[in-house]
Parts: sequence; structure tokens; C-alpha cells
Amino acid sequence: MDYEKAAFDYEEASLYPSRKDRFEALIYYKIYSTYFLGNKKSAFWQAGFLENYGIKRDTVLMKAISEEKLDIKDYEGVPLFSIDIEEIRKEIQIQLQLEYSMVYIPAYSKELYYEPRHKVDDLAGLDKSIELLNLSSANITELPDDILGFTNLRALDLSRNKITDFDKLFKLLSHLPSLEYLELDLSNLKYIPPSLYN
Repeated sequence: MDYEKAAFDYEEASLYPSRKDRFEALIYYKIYSTYFLGNKKSAFWQAGFLENYGIKRDTVLMKAISEEKLDIKDYEGVPLFSIDIEEIRKEIQIQLQLEYSMVYIPAYSKELYYEPRHKVDDLAGLDKSIELLNLSSANITELPDDILGFTNLRALDLSRNKITDFDKLFKLLSHLPSLEYLELDLSNLKYIPPSLYN
């Protein structure tokens, strides 16, 4: 099985769940796929945040991941890998009232998913020539001016951060000459800031 593709597909599919039971299954599929892809640290982190998705904390799963003893057969509550991703894509198409046959997935979204997650404190020590930066779930309320040193940055993930001033954020990011893509999932963005029109 292509675990890299599976992990990304399950991540995308979980954004548009049609049923609670399938949403829970998708989250577990993503964790298992990430683990068997070899990214055990990320799988453990994802398992630790199950409650954020409204799913009961699973200490058994976390222990199995931390001890590197996770086995697909161990989890009997979910019929692993039985979900048809193409079927889900068609449902998403209907939900979003799309007229084209494929759901658009930005290339940068997949690249950022596999980038190491950093905290704000890491910025000073990072190579300023990097082009991709994952700051998701970094407890950021305001992005520091240090970000301006990353002049080659093409894609930035700020998902799952409680940004307090998006107008200020976009003004700051407008000074990054190479920035093409910004991800802000679950970051409380409720309107398009006026700075984007200037």
C-alpha cells in the first residue's frame, strides 16, 4: 500500500465527513498510514490530539505507537483501508457543488504536510533560504518579524493557530517577495482582511 498517498488522502477526506463514524475512521486511517509510512513521531502527535476532533482519547493507541508495536490487526473497531477515497471525492464534489470531476488539492498542501513542524522559537536557528515552512499548531497568536528574513519562502502553514490580528498578519506577509501559498485551516479566519485588497 502507498502509505504516503493514503495519509494525504485521508487527511483531505476528513475535512468533508458525511457521517461521524466515518470521520472517526478517517482520522484513525490517517494515523495508521502516517505510522506505517515511517513518521512515527507525527502519528503519535496526531493520536494525542484525538480529543480535538471530538474523539475519545486513545491511550492504548498512543502506547502502541510510542513502543513501536502498532499493528493494523490490533485495531478491530475500524475496518481499516475499506473506505473508497474516490467515492468520498465524489461526495465532496456534491457538497461543494463543484462542476469539475476532481477535487483541487494544492501541491503545496501536500509538501507542507511532510515538512517538520516548527515553533516560533525555532525561527532564529532555521536556514533563511528555505522555501517551505510548517508552523502549524505552534501556539502562535501573532507572527514575529523574524519571518521577514525568509525571503525565499514560497509556502507557509499557519493552520491550527489562534491568530488574533489577521490584518496585521497579511500586512507582514506581504513583505515576503516569494510567498505563493498560505494555509490557515482552523485558525479563526472569519473574513477577508482589508489589507488583502491594497
